Amino acid sequence: MMRRDDPSHSQPDYDVLLVDFGGVCLLNPVELHHRVEAHFALPAGTFGWMGPLDPSTDGLWQQMIEGDTLSEREYWARRAADVGAAAGVTLTLPDYISLLYDPPTPDIVRADALDTVRAALDAGM
Repeated sequence: MMRRDDPSHSQPDYDVLLVDFGGVCLLNPVELHHRVEAHFALPAGTFGWMGPLDPSTDGLWQQMIEGDTLSEREYWARRAADVGAAAGVTLTLPDYISLLYDPPTPDIVRADALDTVRAALDAGM
């Protein structure tokens, strides 16, 4: 992070904002179940697992968090396969991510993240 030190301030001023984009600025895939359900004409609520947002709904997420047997990438690949199975298609992880985020639209970005970025830009960052 670049810093502009000013002897008149007790704390340094920063002129950049570093953000974690995926899942922080962008909605998490589980928050976008409705997109996949609509794409495949599945009933709303078909996918009740909420992964990191509500681990109690998602045994596979709990398994990933608790042990060394499943990586996060493997978790999402399994979830992509689950979505595909519900729709009667083969769905890879890249396919699943494309369904969620392509084309990019404003509704997949958190409003608070946009507000933060705008405030940083307004502050000269």
